[in-house]
Amino acid sequence: MSANRPSEQSKHSTANTHIAQYGSTIRLISAALQLLHHLQAHAKEI
Repeated sequence: MSANRPSEQSKHSTANTHIAQYGSTIRLISAALQLLHHLQAHAKEI
């Protein structure tokens, strides 16, 4: 039983790493979209 525990923990840690990478990617994309929206708004004003 105890031999299986480390592998379970490593599975969880890799899953958390993937979730963290996914979350940061979403944040990056949303930031880029906000910037694009901001630039388009400025382009219309000029």
